[in-house]
Amino acid sequence: MNIPSELAIDIAENSHVLAIAEFAYDGTLISYNRGFRILFAIFLSETNNWHEFFVGAPRVTQIIDLDSDPQLLKTTKGEGLLCSFRKMESSFYCIAEILELKDEKLIEEISSLSNLMAQLNFQLRREKRQLIKAHKDIEKIAREDPLTSLLNRRAFFDIMNPRLSLAKRQNMEITLFFIDLDFFKSVNDNWGHNIGDKLLVAIASMLKKTLRLEDVISRFGGEEFVVVLTGQSLTDSFTLANRILENCRALKIASMDRVNTLSIGITQWDKNEDINKLIQRADDACYMAKNSGRNKYIALSPETATSH
Repeated sequence: MNIPSELAIDIAENSHVLAIAEFAYDGTLISYNRGFRILFAIFLSETNNWHEFFVGAPRVTQIIDLDSDPQLLKTTKGEGLLCSFRKMESSFYCIAEILELKDEKLIEEISSLSNLMAQLNFQLRREKRQLIKAHKDIEKIAREDPLTSLLNRRAFFDIMNPRLSLAKRQNMEITLFFIDLDFFKSVNDNWGHNIGDKLLVAIASMLKKTLRLEDVISRFGGEEFVVVLTGQSLTDSFTLANRILENCRALKIASMDRVNTLSIGITQWDKNEDINKLIQRADDACYMAKNSGRNKYIALSPETATSH
């Protein structure tokens, strides 16, 4: 049975605890340990509802204070157990402590097993929490760019393949920006890689603030970023691209006295093509923007190219 960690600590510290059971507030028995099964075998064989289990007490649904004085219970092994109750959020626990039993060997065996189970349960729950945290940390490392905290290239493809399938089924528009930081090598050469890293982090932060929560932003490699918009018209995409260019020019990085600019390639998804072809066309548009003066965007489709 699963025992709450705070309860497991109390039980582990009490060598007299023999039997443990969890009840719903309507009196239904949820789970129990081996000691409880042995001591209350008759009840377990006859019923799964335990109103009669509480000797001299009103129905469980009428018990208001489960932290009141513990009650003496009769067992299949005779009298001599002290039963107390612990309230939890959706259930309560019945904990039986040994007062007087004739079979000392049985007492010792079951008590030892109960304590061991409680300790192991507590340890397993703690290790499970640690494993869950470790799994989340590993997943984060595998999917997140360590510098900017954006999606990395691998995570981008993991997200986009099912997103394109959904967009095709629902006939949604997909627009992709391929963004490249202009003259980034000169930043590293003139101000150092530390300042270059700060600039990349600032651009990532600017993109997060400029874009919607549902938009996909990825650091694709080096000074390259990819943005995917869902349900945006090409006209709205051009407006957004201009805003990104303006916000980049407004960035201020300590110790660096230069205006930072971007080149952006924009394209819309043809529902018959895969993500790699979409990225390649946006990359080609970005290359055209760089070769035609930088600090601009070019929108490229299989038929036309538009420069701004």
